[in-house]
Amino acid sequence: MRAVIILLGVLFVYSCKNEIRRVDNISENSSGQRPSVTEKDAKKNRKFSYVVLMLESPRLVHTDPVYITKQGALPGRTYQERIEGWDYIVWDEKAFTTGIVEVDEFNEDEKYRLLDKAEYEFRQVHYPIIDAQYESSVINKVRSFQIKEKLRKERTRIIKREVLSFDSYAEASRSKRKSLLNK
Repeated sequence: MRAVIILLGVLFVYSCKNEIRRVDNISENSSGQRPSVTEKDAKKNRKFSYVVLMLESPRLVHTDPVYITKQGALPGRTYQERIEGWDYIVWDEKAFTTGIVEVDEFNEDEKYRLLDKAEYEFRQVHYPIIDAQYESSVINKVRSFQIKEKLRKERTRIIKREVLSFDSYAEASRSKRKSLLNK
């Protein structure tokens, strides 16, 4: 029994040493030298990026009808005149940013990949909430069916997409913080 355990131990140690030699062989090229790619060259095109989305979202402005007291044709007589309320849309601009991501090979394809991913995620999470609040406001406050249907067609829209890239995470973080304070 002891001989079997010792034999298994020896085989295990030998296989580990063999594995280490294989890994060393993979990391060397055919001339026996290590590749000349330095860490600096590998990180040359590395960027820290985040996406800024500028949106326009509708907001309902609603005023209730007002009654004005007017003087009648006969002296001492007054009557109430109704002035209808208004329902119209005001477009609010909003800015949303994504988190900072590290991109090893930043190029045009990677830029559009980041933009599309941010837009997709935003449409999945934030659009339904913003548009539901607006639509609820329209349904609850607007009395005219025709105006209600016209206003319900309006939706939040992205008016600008932008990727900001920096050489260091600290630069990206400072820029993001500064842009959020200015909005």
